[in-house]
Amino acid sequence: MKKLKHFVVCSIFIFCFFSKVAFQADAAISKKVLFNDTLCWLDTFEVLNRGYYIFTTPEDIEPDMFLGDIDFYIKRGEQTLNTEDFTRHLPFDSTYLPQLQEIITSITEQVHEDVIEHGVALFTVHSSAVFYTGNSTVEHAVCEYLEYDTPSHDTTIAGGMTHIVNVDHRTSLEIIKSRYTATDNVDGDITKDLWFDTNYNENSSPIGTYFIMASVYDNEYNYSCAVDLIIVKDFVRPNIFLSSGEIVKDVHTPFTSAEAKSHFSFSDNNTSLENLKIFFEDHYNDHYDVVGNYSISAYAIDQDGNKSETITLRINIVDKIPPTITLKVAGGNRIIADHVLSNEEILALLQVSDNYDTISSSEIQIVENTCTGEQGREYQIKVEVLDQSGNKGESIFQYYLTDTTSPIICVKDVLYIEAGKEYTNEQIIQMLKEANLINSTSSISNITTTLLSSDVSEETYEVTFEEVLEDGTVKSKKIQLKKFVPVDTLFSKNQINYHYLWFLVLILPLGSFILWIAYRKTKCRF
Repeated sequence: MKKLKHFVVCSIFIFCFFSKVAFQADAAISKKVLFNDTLCWLDTFEVLNRGYYIFTTPEDIEPDMFLGDIDFYIKRGEQTLNTEDFTRHLPFDSTYLPQLQEIITSITEQVHEDVIEHGVALFTVHSSAVFYTGNSTVEHAVCEYLEYDTPSHDTTIAGGMTHIVNVDHRTSLEIIKSRYTATDNVDGDITKDLWFDTNYNENSSPIGTYFIMASVYDNEYNYSCAVDLIIVKDFVRPNIFLSSGEIVKDVHTPFTSAEAKSHFSFSDNNTSLENLKIFFEDHYNDHYDVVGNYSISAYAIDQDGNKSETITLRINIVDKIPPTITLKVAGGNRIIADHVLSNEEILALLQVSDNYDTISSSEIQIVENTCTGEQGREYQIKVEVLDQSGNKGESIFQYYLTDTTSPIICVKDVLYIEAGKEYTNEQIIQMLKEANLINSTSSISNITTTLLSSDVSEETYEVTFEEVLEDGTVKSKKIQLKKFVPVDTLFSKNQINYHYLWFLVLILPLGSFILWIAYRKTKCRF
């Protein structure tokens, strides 16, 4: 039993040991793709890790494209690729021959033979390196490689960091370089021997990613290098301003979204206005013909991805023009009627128009009507109407009620009545109302009549009474009644008497004769 247990434990130990070794072997070497039909523009770069690289392109490959701890071999004019070039020209571990042969076969199948004939770069990166196009443009580059782990160098360069630089407060190269140290197991501190290659310019490099490579030799001229990134970033978000937070426009007044957007302004500490990405959320869409509350929101993003705050412009399209009330019959503002008009009859005479809403004449309200029903007088009618925005339209019309009764003679507080007739108190009251000497809706009480003077031609009476108005007010009044004889009646009573006329015709000659005889007698006596 103990032997069985011992066998199982040993088996597990051996399995774990070889499994670990196998995993380490798998992790030690791996095939990767750096480029695959990629276009590399001017001044772009790629950081190269330890490994064996095969690089092909139809462009000329120049030696100065490769910087760092690297051995390279550039070949031209051949149509085939093989692993012998590595073993013959470059440091190469034949252990990786099968994996490298797979990459060569893969690249040969991907690219045209003219590309291979034009130029191939084979290189080995020992610690770290950079592929840097510089002033060249590389098209359709294909690059695959084997990345592997190697024992650490005797020389160690401490830095190994990504340097973040604020575009508004750029970190100088001297400060970045001062962050690096180099030590060697034999020579000790060799920081003073460090030198640097970089495509970063502390005065002019725009937002973007750059490389810095620290290199050093020890006293035995063993070379080592380390490549880090310098990232220039903008930490300030764009600014956005509004000339006014709210715009109010009358309905039907043209005002477009483009005009509204012109009220926004933008700026950034680093990105030019042309390169700012500006985004609008338009909930207005030129609806200047529709009353309502709208909005347009905006924000901006600079080249480094900083987003501004979002601000909103309010747009209120309003109706501020009141409706207009007019008579259906054009011209003037005077209503003439031969009877007291009802509200329905008054509204039937009116029409209403509005700049925005559709309003019926039935929506008109009569707020004042001074008509008392007395004929032959001018009254006033005041009407109003509201549109859906609350604008009040008002109009005042003159209202004339024509006189359809026979004329009654009256002067101030005097009523003339025809002589030779008898009148009851009720008839007198009605005549006073028709003459507008008392209100037509009033009630009369305590009426008395007194004779003031009497002669052959005229009789004058005084009427006193109390007038009770609709609101209950009591007024004491005193009015004179004067009798008059109509002209036609007077003429008929004073016709000429022809008997008297014949008498006058005869008496005048006879009187004249008697006077003549008397005169003659008197003259003879003297």
